[in-house]
Amino acid sequence: MLSLLTALIIIKIEGLVLARYMDKVKSIIDDLALIVYFLSDMEIIAHTLNGPVDEFKELTVTIHVNDTLLYLRISMTNFLIKS
Repeated sequence: MLSLLTALIIIKIEGLVLARYMDKVKSIIDDLALIVYFLSDMEIIAHTLNGPVDEFKELTVTIHVNDTLLYLRISMTNFLIKS
């Protein structure tokens, strides 16, 4: 399991076309699922966006900002419900 997680963390897109990179990421995630180690959607997104180079940084920033705003909305809603 550790070697699969390490592979997922260190995989980079360098030298690969995007489709091949995505295939490799999916393969590692599928292998983890076979040993009953499931990743959340957010973990999959984070690991997938960790490997692409500069062309995809704007997309990564947008997802992080949107995720933060969603967290803030959920937190505010929970606070209002409890009040």
